[in-house]
Amino acid sequence: MQITDLQNLITVEDIKKAVPEKDLMHIAFDDTTLSISNEKIQNAINISVKKLFTKLIKCEKVALEDWEIEIAKLYLIKDAIYQLHTMNETESLAQDKLIEARQILKDWLGDCGKEEPKKITSVKVVKYEPKYKF
Repeated sequence: MQITDLQNLITVEDIKKAVPEKDLMHIAFDDTTLSISNEKIQNAINISVKKLFTKLIKCEKVALEDWEIEIAKLYLIKDAIYQLHTMNETESLAQDKLIEARQILKDWLGDCGKEEPKKITSVKVVKYEPKYKF
């Protein structure tokens, strides 16, 4: 399976149909064109596709069967909506979408689909010792 296979499952229009227009104006508004930004929506889709692709690779799923395509599409729509809210810093308004997306993965992929990637922050402390002492 290629990542492009997943990218072809949903379009910007699918997201526009899934979100009421007034809400879409809040989360995907472009200040320069004064309209809904297809680019912002596509960026959210791309993030969701990458997340799903990573999970499928982890679960050693090399191809989607016909019945799995609709499940993958539903997951991508829910997660892309959540990603739009995240980009707009209003993710608390879309917690239900995140919970639904995670539940879809858990039901579909079992235990390997329930984990979220862990955010790792590393800090390296360097002690500076001057070459010359004064």
